[in-house]
Amino acid sequence: MFSSPDEINHLITQYFIHIQGSTRTLRRKAKGEDGIVKRCPVKITEREPEPPTASGLLYFLGFNSKQQFEYYEANGEFADQLKRGILRIIAEYEKKLHMPSSAGAIFMLKSLGWNNRVTEKAAEEESDNVLQFEVRRPDLKPASSEKEVVL
Repeated sequence: MFSSPDEINHLITQYFIHIQGSTRTLRRKAKGEDGIVKRCPVKITEREPEPPTASGLLYFLGFNSKQQFEYYEANGEFADQLKRGILRIIAEYEKKLHMPSSAGAIFMLKSLGWNNRVTEKAAEEESDNVLQFEVRRPDLKPASSEKEVVL
């Protein structure tokens, strides 16, 4: 699919340049505040900037599906370059975690394989959470309701 690692790196760089959008500056005649006609620079947006997305990168690179990408990522000759490209996308999503509403970024990071990491407790700590009891009077019958329990 690709001829060299440099080709993939170049395409990934081109994707990030492409999503920045495109503007150009023209000089047009306009009246200034003093009423004098001057040639002023005017920015014209030809293509709006867009956020980086994993599917956008895959499409730009020429993949037909996520499955095709995953297969190439697992078996392709230049998989490391693709992994770095996706890592760059993940870095962009991580930046959004510091914004007031980060739900979309969290969702996307989870769909890219990231998850909430829960620290595992040591086996000694887990034993502290075990409730142990001992029956001292075998002649007592279990209560049939809470009202029968006396503390």
